[in-house]
Amino acid sequence: MAGLATNQTALNAFVRNATRQWHSHSQMWVPIDGLAPPHGIQLDFYGNQRNMTVTAATLGMIWRHRFTGHVQLTQDMLGTDTFSHPDFQDEFKCLMQPGVGCAPKVPDILIVNSGLHDVNMSIPKFANNMRTLAKRLRQFADMGTKVVWRGNNVMPQTHGMDIVSRHYIEAEGLPYVDMRAITEYFVDDLATGCCSDLSKSGGQHIGAIAKFHNESS
Repeated sequence: MAGLATNQTALNAFVRNATRQWHSHSQMWVPIDGLAPPHGIQLDFYGNQRNMTVTAATLGMIWRHRFTGHVQLTQDMLGTDTFSHPDFQDEFKCLMQPGVGCAPKVPDILIVNSGLHDVNMSIPKFANNMRTLAKRLRQFADMGTKVVWRGNNVMPQTHGMDIVSRHYIEAEGLPYVDMRAITEYFVDDLATGCCSDLSKSGGQHIGAIAKFHNESS
């Protein structure tokens, strides 16, 4: 939206800066068409770059990204247990429902993913978590939010979880995006091994964050 993609140098600089936010909270500003604020896009990063809020005030648009691998941004491997954890409930409600200091309105769209941080979880437990979570996501959909479940990239360790999550998500009448069917057709880079099987490239990332993990990606 800011036109960065039309300039490779500017785009590379933005990706490099956005994926190297080391502080508990930091902020970046990207002008639109070279205009001064508020004609631009504000990026707020929390917990390094694991949480991010993107605000385009003049366009009336806000995007919020919440890392859900764990309740605590500095930890990992809680996976779908995050959504039912007592310490996450107030935050989850605040993200999805209007209130003081919370979302200004019911979100237009919610994109959810889990799997990589569930790999130490048994399939039966993951299935039970997904059954409960899918019903909760259905409630959000009934409130007016378009809920989409994003499957995982091509990684052998998440294949079974993708099958399970798709079953419960589609059972609730919600759309499931099969990322595996997309990324398996990526052409591998000989230097990095990315991306038809991301487990071979030493990481599970595509897009901007891949630059952070591997500058040559």
